[in-house]
Amino acid sequence: MKDYQPYWRYINDNYDDELLQILDLSPKMIRLITSNYCPYGCSFCISTNFLKLASDEKKVRVVGASAQELVDKCVKILATDPEIFIYFDDENFLAMPQRAKQFCEAIIEQGIDGHFGCRATAQMITDDICALMYKAGFKVVAFGAESWDGESLKDFNKRLENDRSDIAIRNILNNHMKCSFNIILFAPKITRDGLIYTCDKILKYVGLECNVGITTFIAPYPGTHYFDNDQYVIVPGEITVPGTGQVLSHPQAVLPSDEYLRDIAHRAQARGAEILSFWKSEFQWKHPIMPREVSCLALIYAVYLELDVASQNDRENQIMQIVASILGNQRNNFVRISRPPQDLAKHLRIDGEHYAVENPY
Repeated sequence: MKDYQPYWRYINDNYDDELLQILDLSPKMIRLITSNYCPYGCSFCISTNFLKLASDEKKVRVVGASAQELVDKCVKILATDPEIFIYFDDENFLAMPQRAKQFCEAIIEQGIDGHFGCRATAQMITDDICALMYKAGFKVVAFGAESWDGESLKDFNKRLENDRSDIAIRNILNNHMKCSFNIILFAPKITRDGLIYTCDKILKYVGLECNVGITTFIAPYPGTHYFDNDQYVIVPGEITVPGTGQVLSHPQAVLPSDEYLRDIAHRAQARGAEILSFWKSEFQWKHPIMPREVSCLALIYAVYLELDVASQNDRENQIMQIVASILGNQRNNFVRISRPPQDLAKHLRIDGEHYAVENPY
């Protein structure tokens, strides 16, 4: 097995222990991909279509290493260093539910002391499997919530009810594991109410110490529903194949269909960057990397401000309290902000006119 010690030493030399704890990172991690793909067919995912094309079949069977093969691999890895965090980076580790169950049971029965994480889909994250995974040593479960906007979920072909992500998060947290999920914030079919509701969910779950990642726009990759689809507003682009001079179409992003929300998205991105810069200065954050949750909060705070709802439902105070707890408590022994939250917008000069710039899209 390859010796990763020099790599891990390099990571430790560049990230102190305190920062690794704040950013929820492990310097000793091995990622395993143990199955071929996720069969759920989300409209932004390339795997389903590419595998169908390659196999000339309507539906490709999910296949992967057996539960025993996974156990044997983990034993071999942990024998080199028991502190290694093993992350199953399959698109959907729970797509083979019986295998996942057998793996967990074998780890428990054999008394293997390991630390694991995985990616999955909301539909498969049940309370029963979460309880078993926790007993087996799983520390984190990640999935794509993508949105709490009903129209966007339909467009994504997610085929789940709006509350299914809430159930998955509850199951993960109730079983003492870390929950990590991704959101596509400015989805093509996003509505104003759906955008606010999704931001409210992000705020709620960051407050519950979930690890939230935000993808601003869908990337219309070849093989997805969005590629070269004139039903959507797509930012064009192209790339040149090195050494050939051949130019290929390479669209950059799918923007919200609603013109008003396209403008909100553009303005919120600029505003969020300004807010993040202010927080970095205010809390004397020295490292170039900001915790992902703080970056998320800066963006949704900017959305709230652009939509003029930041002061409603105590959103602004909640955001500032969470930011202070992450950046202040853990890094600077709780540095109190020098301005009350209600004055933040004025201080940053983020009134409507300040970012009234031409939309490049």
